[in-house]
Amino acid sequence: MLSAQLDRDQLLFFDFNGNMTSKFSGLVMTNYGSAFGADRKNQSDSSIVFDQNGFISSPSDTANVDFPITVSYWMKLNSINDVNIFFRTDNVQNNHYGIWMNNLNSGGMTISFGGGLGIANSTNARYFTTDPSDVSIEANKWHHIVGIIRSFDDMEIYIDCKKVSGTYGGTGFTNVKYSTTGDFRIGGATSYQGVDMNIDGSLDDFGFWTRVLEDEEIKSFCKTVDPINSNLLPISRQSSRKLERIVNLLGQDVPFSRNEVLIYIYSDGSVERKFFID
Repeated sequence: MLSAQLDRDQLLFFDFNGNMTSKFSGLVMTNYGSAFGADRKNQSDSSIVFDQNGFISSPSDTANVDFPITVSYWMKLNSINDVNIFFRTDNVQNNHYGIWMNNLNSGGMTISFGGGLGIANSTNARYFTTDPSDVSIEANKWHHIVGIIRSFDDMEIYIDCKKVSGTYGGTGFTNVKYSTTGDFRIGGATSYQGVDMNIDGSLDDFGFWTRVLEDEEIKSFCKTVDPINSNLLPISRQSSRKLERIVNLLGQDVPFSRNEVLIYIYSDGSVERKFFID
């Protein structure tokens, strides 16, 4: 199933459903002023909300990894007028270490990594920036973001599961460097040249992989499914249990259909595999 495939080489996953614990490592992030809020489906306490001051963090070596990497998350910004740093794998003030992603007030997105040269500018970073005339982000709207780094000159960004064209920049080291003093941070970064870059908005379903996700895996994040109507199911399938999801053998959410093997997932945790013939 595709959902099981996505788990492969996944270092971290935070669903922010009322907690700040990673699904895989059990890592619990420390909260500094953030709160839980509604997600893109308007479910309460199912995303994490920042207000340009709050963030969450963990020790510096949480995600000190070499390339390739993939990071994925849902985000909604209250405004795109300011630069928001969504995460930093190694947060050190006035120095570029680790990997990070941020928006631009043009509507573009950037993924970057630093070499720890003691400064916080483009001579201590390599980055890829999307072209906002291709796809841009908007304020007060949930967007899905995927960032990929294979090497210093091979990076990709997907916005709402569409790969976006862009340009490379920076003249720093060609490989990522890590400090011994920074922290892994979601929700912003410490000040650079006197300016804090904390998120003004919400994040959800933050995942980090030590591999490159495939196109089909990325597309699965943006699949939408109409609500399940039990009246459309065969009489033999109607039940007092609440049917929560129907998935195909790839683990993708699908509506009910005949002549296809489907898996029915219920509110009590039970699962059934069925095939209905016309």
